[in-house]
Amino acid sequence: MPLPISYVCPSCPGNNIFQENKWSLRDDTLLRCGIIDTAIVNPERTAFTFYGPSTCSSDTGIVITILLDTVHLNRNLANVTSNKTAFYYYDNAGQTYIYISSPRNPFTVIIDSYNHQTKLASGTFSGFADKTGGGGTSINSGKFSIKLH
Repeated sequence: MPLPISYVCPSCPGNNIFQENKWSLRDDTLLRCGIIDTAIVNPERTAFTFYGPSTCSSDTGIVITILLDTVHLNRNLANVTSNKTAFYYYDNAGQTYIYISSPRNPFTVIIDSYNHQTKLASGTFSGFADKTGGGGTSINSGKFSIKLH
């Protein structure tokens, strides 16, 4: 049985490192990346959502919402883990989600660091996501770096 072919979007090599307003992920064997064009923090500063298109296809992109529970984004933070996360990899052309997380399968975001003065947050994400057509995939090596105003 042949090994799966590893596809890398031509714009992604080198862009899967922490860069401000960027995201990257692997879904099984595929490396995907993109920009983060929007980041929203709730008024209590206990949750945030960020999203942005893929550089591989202008019709696709991610949305991630993170609930921090008792932690507030009102001071410097490091190594904060949240399993209360919603992950979507969308397809605007088909008006659907290619991948979507589910409460029955944990999806984790780790905020490696948050600098309250600069509002810069960087972290990682991983978990299992359902595929629109059935089945699922492992999302791993996810990274993001954003400014949370």
